[in-house]
Amino acid sequence: VDAVSTQNAELAAAWARGIADETRRNNQMERVARQWLEQEGTAALRWIQQAPLTDAFKKQVLEKRP
Repeated sequence: VDAVSTQNAELAAAWARGIADETRRNNQMERVARQWLEQEGTAALRWIQQAPLTDAFKKQVLEKRP
């Protein structure tokens, strides 16, 4: 996920969603979301809003954005 996220954040996010371990999945998804927000804010916001993430997770990521 980390290796792909700089080149294709959308693909990295899809891969991260497939991680079985919840803690690891959430950590990876947060990392992807943060990096994506830095690179392509509009696309990242759209993904975060539509992704199957909890509202608390979305809030956490968006509050920490640059």
